[in-house]
Amino acid sequence: VKTVIGSCGGPEKCKLIKEKFGYDAAIDYKTVKSAKELEAKLREVDGEGIDMYFENVGGMHFDAAFSCLKTKGRIAICGTISNYNDAQAPKNEIDISSMIYTAQRIEGFVCMPWLTGAKGNFLKDMSGWINEGKVKVEETFVDGVEQWPNAFCSLFTSGSSHTGKLVVRV
Repeated sequence: VKTVIGSCGGPEKCKLIKEKFGYDAAIDYKTVKSAKELEAKLREVDGEGIDMYFENVGGMHFDAAFSCLKTKGRIAICGTISNYNDAQAPKNEIDISSMIYTAQRIEGFVCMPWLTGAKGNFLKDMSGWINEGKVKVEETFVDGVEQWPNAFCSLFTSGSSHTGKLVVRV
């Protein structure tokens, strides 16, 4: 792995992923207004482009990453949280013909086969990596089942103060 880049909302979260999780660079997506601006930030960090992009935001994040995707680059799509609440989700613009000669791949990804054990040993492996300190965990706890609606809504609210996995403790 050459350069690991993360995208976060706010300077504190950018600092966290670099200092705690070991990312090489962090981009505060709240400082950009368009896919072109985000693309420029990505190219500023690594002018050679992206080998692998894990998509769970969608929108301008996908467009910027796709624009920076290298030959034989890969995108795993697990979610598009930026448009979950949109009545009519905006469409991403991709030039599929550009993917032919660059041998790029985009593939959907769901976690259930790994969580259920149908594929791999995720639960056993991940718990071992966490216990060994190879994977660091960041969680924000909200106390009381009556708080779950507010906790859930905060996932979609810009400016939320939680970091990492949001857990409702009952």
